[in-house]
Formats: sequence, structure tokens, C-alpha cells
Amino acid sequence: MTGPNGRVRYRGQQKRGQQPKWQLNLQDVRHVRRDFETFEQAIKMLAEPAARQMHASDRERAERETAGVGESMTRRTGDILERLGHFQQRHGPRPGESARPTADPEDDDTLTYKRASDAARIAAAARAGLYVYAPPLDVTSGRRETGKDPKPPDLDPLRRGLAERGLGLADEGAFYWVIVTRDGE
Repeated sequence: MTGPNGRVRYRGQQKRGQQPKWQLNLQDVRHVRRDFETFEQAIKMLAEPAARQMHASDRERAERETAGVGESMTRRTGDILERLGHFQQRHGPRPGESARPTADPEDDDTLTYKRASDAARIAAAARAGLYVYAPPLDVTSGRRETGKDPKPPDLDPLRRGLAERGLGLADEGAFYWVIVTRDGE
């Protein structure tokens, strides 16, 4: 039966607690199917001659809305894959997620460094050309601002781990570093 909040409930299922993984997967598949149909219709509409005659701002808005549906579909597919087999641990970011936008998504190889304990893992997986994203540390204390600028975690353990392999870091700005060889390549 369908509950008052729209959630499908099965006989004997409690009102509280997380739904079982299989139920979440089925629910997400229904959403993905609906999103795909909407996405397909929007793509077809954008390809029609009438859409090409639209004002540029209206066409851009329609394209953004279409991309939003595609991202939602991709995020939900990633949720299913993650529940089925720890997709993110095996393959990195889920489909549709990118830590650093690039001109060519195929070239987006990014490792995330949040704390010193990540240094050994990243150093072992490092190769020249990969990006390291070190997100800023939380600059709030409780609920009040400290007035300090955000800063990345301590990179010294990572630099030492990379140096042992003949690699180093070059600042790319905005909390991104690129792994380079000692020669700077």
C-alpha cells in the first residue's frame, strides 16, 4: 500500500527506519526511468527547428533544465550502483560526479586528500598528471565564525609520501594540486 507520504509500504513494514536496499533500488529505478523519458523528450524538443528559433536565453534555460534532469538520473543510477557493490570505493566518483570540472571529462583523474591519514593511500596511487583535491578545513568553531580564511589540510605528509616515489605537488589554485615528477613535468 502507499502511505500518506507517498512511500510504498509492504505488509509488516515499520513506519520508521531506513527502507531496505532492494526497496530503495526499485524506487530509484522507477525515478531513473521517469527521468530518462523526460530527458529524452527534452533532447528531442531541443533538436526541433522551433527550439533553434527560440531566444538564446530561453534555449539556455531549457538546456540547463535538461541537464538537471540528466544529472538527477545519473545521481540516482550512481546511488543504485553504490548500494549494489560499493561503486565509489572501487571506481572513484559516481557517474555524473566530478570533483574538478575539465574540458574533457575523460581526463578527470582526481584524488581527494582530507586528512593526513590519506597520504599513504594517495602516494601509493599517485602518478604524474593526476590532480589532488584538498578541500578546505572547516573554519567555524561551533556556530560562530572564526574569521580565518579556509585552508587545506596539512600537505606535508602527502609531500613526503610523494617525494619517496620521486613525485611532488604543483599548486593549481582553489585547493587543487597536480602531481608532478621531481623534474617538474
